[in-house]
Amino acid sequence: MEKLKSNWRKIEEKKKEWLNFYKENDKYKNVNMQVLEFIAEMTFFPNLDCTSDGCIDHLFLNGYCYYFAQILNTAFPGGTICWSVDRGHIVWLDGTDLENDIAYDITGVYEDYEELRPISYLGTTLIDFLHNDKKWESNDEGFKKYCKEKNVEEIYQIETIWMQIPKEELAKYDKTDLTLPEVALDYWRKNLR
Repeated sequence: MEKLKSNWRKIEEKKKEWLNFYKENDKYKNVNMQVLEFIAEMTFFPNLDCTSDGCIDHLFLNGYCYYFAQILNTAFPGGTICWSVDRGHIVWLDGTDLENDIAYDITGVYEDYEELRPISYLGTTLIDFLHNDKKWESNDEGFKKYCKEKNVEEIYQIETIWMQIPKEELAKYDKTDLTLPEVALDYWRKNLR
């Protein structure tokens, strides 16, 4: 029992240090400490031995980030679930301003990105983040054939195409209501077929 108490104290100390990092650093003066305290409760949640082995972080950083963003969105309504374009990661934004509001994931403040887009931009490709044995497939028979000939999964090819679209061309698409797969397919039909 004494070992469990000792382990618990260590976890609580780590959690306190983690939160103090944000509290004491001027760079983070505008963060939402309630959100960070919520994240800390999950990140430092002990296992049965009263140790924190990082399994929760590992889970939400390796494929289940969408679900963590949903948890934050449920706990703190008014935010925006976003796709981190260059990382293929789903995060939660505390607000709706993609340029200025603060993004969070299981690690705390999420800063390692170039661009965030609302999750709705992923369109039907979001299914690949759900981990429910379903995978994205195009309705375009020509694209399906193209992927089969290249021996590549459709989801990877659609992402590859989208990432190859020049920024100025992508800016034109951004003025439409098209989603990522629609944009990539349109670009593919016009330029890469």
